[in-house]
Amino acid sequence: MVRKIVLLFWTLALVIAGGKAASPQQPNVEPFAYQKEFDKDSALFSFVQVTDTHIITGKPVDSIKKGIEDINLLRPQPKFAVVTGDLIDGAEPEASTKLYKELFSRLRCPLFSVYGNHDNREEYKKLLGKFNYSFYLPPYHFIVLDNIDTEDAKDTYDGKFSECTVAWLKEHLQSVSKKVPIILFCHATVYREGSYSAKLPGDAHNYEAVLELLKPYNVVAWFAGHAHCNALVRKEGVDYFTTGCLSDNRGNSGCPLGYLIVTVYKDRVETSYRPITDFVAPIVVAQDGSGDFNGKDERPILEAIKKVSKTGGTIFIKPGEYLVRTRIGPQNNITFTGTPQTVLRLPYPVLTTAAAEKGQDFLMVGDTSELAAGIRLQVFPPVGMKAFPGGDETQLEPTVKAVKKGKLLLAEPLPCTVPQKSRVGCRYNHIFCMHGKKNIIIKNLVMDGGRKPDIPMPGHCERCAILATGPNTYADGLTGPPTENVQVINCHIRNCYGRAVTMYGVVHSKVEGCLIENIDDDAIGFDHYCYYCQAIGNDVKNSHRGVNINDGSYCTVEYNRFTNCGRPVIVWWWHLCPKMDIDIGNKIRHNFIYSPKREAISIGGRCFWNEVSGNFVEGSIKVAEPNNVVEENHTLR
Repeated sequence: MVRKIVLLFWTLALVIAGGKAASPQQPNVEPFAYQKEFDKDSALFSFVQVTDTHIITGKPVDSIKKGIEDINLLRPQPKFAVVTGDLIDGAEPEASTKLYKELFSRLRCPLFSVYGNHDNREEYKKLLGKFNYSFYLPPYHFIVLDNIDTEDAKDTYDGKFSECTVAWLKEHLQSVSKKVPIILFCHATVYREGSYSAKLPGDAHNYEAVLELLKPYNVVAWFAGHAHCNALVRKEGVDYFTTGCLSDNRGNSGCPLGYLIVTVYKDRVETSYRPITDFVAPIVVAQDGSGDFNGKDERPILEAIKKVSKTGGTIFIKPGEYLVRTRIGPQNNITFTGTPQTVLRLPYPVLTTAAAEKGQDFLMVGDTSELAAGIRLQVFPPVGMKAFPGGDETQLEPTVKAVKKGKLLLAEPLPCTVPQKSRVGCRYNHIFCMHGKKNIIIKNLVMDGGRKPDIPMPGHCERCAILATGPNTYADGLTGPPTENVQVINCHIRNCYGRAVTMYGVVHSKVEGCLIENIDDDAIGFDHYCYYCQAIGNDVKNSHRGVNINDGSYCTVEYNRFTNCGRPVIVWWWHLCPKMDIDIGNKIRHNFIYSPKREAISIGGRCFWNEVSGNFVEGSIKVAEPNNVVEENHTLR
C-alpha cells in the first residue's frame, strides 16, 4: 500500500504545480524532558551476526532454517544480518552457494556476506558479489574485509589480510570521516585468546598493516568467525568479537550452535549470543484444533499471551472470526500476526426488548448469542435520553452472571429503571497496551469494532481496535517510562465506535500500510505526550477524523490517502496541558486528501514549528500560527 501511494504521489507531482511560503524560525522551546533521558543512552538499532554455516548441498540445513526463522521473529527486527564467512563446504561449490543464497533470501532484513576459507572465490563472486565493500547505516560506517589468503597462512587456516585487501582499505578510508564510528566484519579475527598460531594475537596474518591504516579512525568493534567459539578481546578501546557457528555440518568449541544479536549505541555495541536451544516457533491460535490453543473467541489468544509473557514471541492467529469480549493485554516483545481472513471482532451491541425495573437482576435483550457469563457490560439509555429515569445515571456497568436465550442474568440488581430499547454492549477495545510496555507488533489482522449504524454507542477511548497508553498527566506530561515501539502494520481496521488506533504517552511507534474505514472517531490518534510516532502509507476512508495529533510532537504523517473524512489531519492544543514542548515539530507531507468535510489540514493555535509540505488536497489548509512551514502543497481539481 505504501508503494502504491508513493507512486501516485509522484505521478500527480508531474502535472500539478503549487506555491511556496517562507520558512519560519524554530521556536525557543526545549525538547521534552523524557526524550533527553531517552536519547542519552538509547539503542540506535540492532543487527545479527551468523557465521560458519558450512552449507553442503544435499545435506540437512534444519538448524540454519530454524535460525533464519528465529531471526525473522526477533523484536525489534534487526536492521540487517551478516554472515561472516565459511558460507559453504564440500565439493559442489556452485550448488552449495546457490543453496546458501536461497536459504538466506528468506530473511526479512537485508543480508551481507563475508568470504571465508571454505568458500569458493569464483562462485562467491558470481553469486554474491564483492569481497571488500562497505555500507552505511547512520551514524555508523560498516566495512567488510576479505582476510583469506592461501600464501604463508597455513597455521591460521588461510587467515591473512592480502595486499589486495590492504590496498582497497587504504583507498576506501580516504573518503571516510575520522569521526564517524566504524564497525568491521571479516572471517578470521584479529585478536583472540587461544588463537590458532602461537606467533599471532589472533587468527589473521598481516593484521598490523590493517590496524595501522585504521589507527586514526573511530573503530568501535570487529566481528569475525572462523574459530567456532565465542570470544571477546578488548584492545585499545576496540571490541574484537569471535562468534560460534550455526551449522548442520560443523560444531562449536565450548558453546552450542547459535548466532549473535548486536545492539548498537552511539559509542559502543552490546551483544547477546542466542543458542539454538532458545529458538522458538510461533505460538499458533486456531479454530479447527490445529493450533497450540484453539477456540473462537479471545480466550485462546489470552492463553497464548500467557505462554510467551516472560520470553516474548510471536502469536500467529489462523483464519476465522474471533469474538473479543474482554481486553487483550499483551506483554513486552510480542508480535500478533495473522492472515487477511483472520478477523478479531467486538460483539455487536443489542437493545433491551422490555423495560427493567429498579432492583431487577436481569435484562431482556434481542440477541444474546455474542454475550457470555463473566463479561462486563455497558448499558446506555435509549437514543434521545441523556439519563435513566428517576436519577442522573447516564450509564450502567453490570456484570453478566449467566446467559439465557433473550435474557441476561446480572450479578447485582439494577440501581435504576432501564427502559425498553436501552443500548447494551461490551466496553472493551480489541488490544490494550498498558503503561511502559515495549515492542508490541500487530500486523496482518482484520479488526472489526462491531459498529451497527442503527445503534449508536459512545466511543473515543472505548470500543477501539488498539489503545496504547503510557503514564502521563495533563499538567506534568510523561510521569514515567512511556510505552514504546508499538507497530500496527498492514492491518484492516473497520467499523469502530471509538478510534481505530489511539496512543497516549507513547514514543517511537507507528501505523503503517493499514486500511482504516468507517470509524466514528479518529482513525489514528497521537494524543497527549506522544513523541516520534508515525502514520505512513495508510488508506483512511469515512472516518470522523483521519490523523489527530493532540499535544503530540515530532510525529510524521506522510504518504497517506484520506477519503471522505471530517478533518483528515489536525494538530491542536488541549487547554489543560500547560507544557510548552508539545504540538511542535510534526511533519505532514505527501498526503492525498479527497472530499474532506472540513479543512483538509488544520494546525491550531499554540502549535509551532510544524511542517505541511508536498500534500495534494481537495479543500483548504488552515494554519493558525505564523511560524510553521507551509510549502509546495497542491490543490486537486
